[in-house]
Amino acid sequence: METERKIKMGIREVRDTLETAEYDSVIESLLRKVYSRNMTISFYENRKDSVCETSTDEIDGSITCVLRIKKKPAFGNVKEILFDIMHEMGHGLDENRLELKDKCNLEVRYARELRAWKIADKEFATHPELKADKLEYNRYKHECLKDYEQLLLKRKSPNT
Repeated sequence: METERKIKMGIREVRDTLETAEYDSVIESLLRKVYSRNMTISFYENRKDSVCETSTDEIDGSITCVLRIKKKPAFGNVKEILFDIMHEMGHGLDENRLELKDKCNLEVRYARELRAWKIADKEFATHPELKADKLEYNRYKHECLKDYEQLLLKRKSPNT
């Protein structure tokens, strides 16, 4: 019962950001998947980036993921909120956890981003309602990966 209430509240919150009910079924599907996979989700007005934070229970070793999703678009498209949910959910579903020792390892972090986007791509494909948004989705994904790619390229360049 608590999950149903959270889903309804989440749909309302995302709908208010999108300013349309057109994607309610997508939002509901995403939120159901989030809650069924031992994840929670929160939406924030003042976040610059969306993140997936994980914690491990010291007693039973179970992993909990909190998806912290920004409501303001970074690149001007309010649908970024949907793309962010899919991407951060990808991190939560990724079986390869980022080890503390790898937090500063750019190659490991980039590989992690690619895995999360691959999971997000599969999720995106399950929603025919988003078919017309494929170009925007790919543009957003590219923008999100661009910083990693530029840093990696700079690191490999012999002139730096």
